[in-house]
Amino acid sequence: MISGTDQQEGKEGGTWLGMTKQGRIGILLNVFQGNKKLQEGSCNVGGRGFIISDFLKWNGSPESFLMQLNEEKDSYQPFHLVTISLSKNEEKVHHYCNTPDYQPQELKSEIIGVGNHLPNKSWKKVEAGKAALDDVILKNYPKELLVEKLFEVVSSNERHFPDHELESQGLLVEESILQGISSIFVKLDNIQYGTRTQTVILIDENDEVTFVERTFDCTEKFSALDDAKVTMVQHQFKLNI
Repeated sequence: MISGTDQQEGKEGGTWLGMTKQGRIGILLNVFQGNKKLQEGSCNVGGRGFIISDFLKWNGSPESFLMQLNEEKDSYQPFHLVTISLSKNEEKVHHYCNTPDYQPQELKSEIIGVGNHLPNKSWKKVEAGKAALDDVILKNYPKELLVEKLFEVVSSNERHFPDHELESQGLLVEESILQGISSIFVKLDNIQYGTRTQTVILIDENDEVTFVERTFDCTEKFSALDDAKVTMVQHQFKLNI
């Protein structure tokens, strides 16, 4: 298993993204609730981070994991979960959000985008990210340049505001903060809130994985993204599927 680990006091050990050599990947996002905790600089992730490691260690099918998670959904603050399971013959992608009346769904689209929005109420920046991802893929870059171009996609600081869906979720949040989180790369120095980690995972036709992650130093304020101290980690391995 390879993943980041939450080091926030009281929440140590959880993660937002992880994968295994057996071809499972899990991604977790919180659903923005528009409360004052964001303004105080808290992501409000609770104990949800262990959902990813539980999925990666699950011996059954992704569908059975999501069915059990659906039965326990009231134990968690709202979240989006994306699960990916790769085998020699197929790739399965599922999505689940523990909001009322939402059931686990298998996703078939070639380009998938999920954000901190409510189900079926995508934010403008998510749609912009999907379009940018599609554009990068169509250009068929070599691997090294592809990694660079994908990091450019998730580093966009263009603000997609006004955004009705974002604003409807953030009725109690100052407009200046909503504007800040309307960009793909979030950097709000005044409340010390923003993007901390970015990950690119590539899997080629030979099941070779390139896993690249970069982390931004959150202890200082920066006038621009280029000024940030960045730690880069890269892993390469072959899937065992």
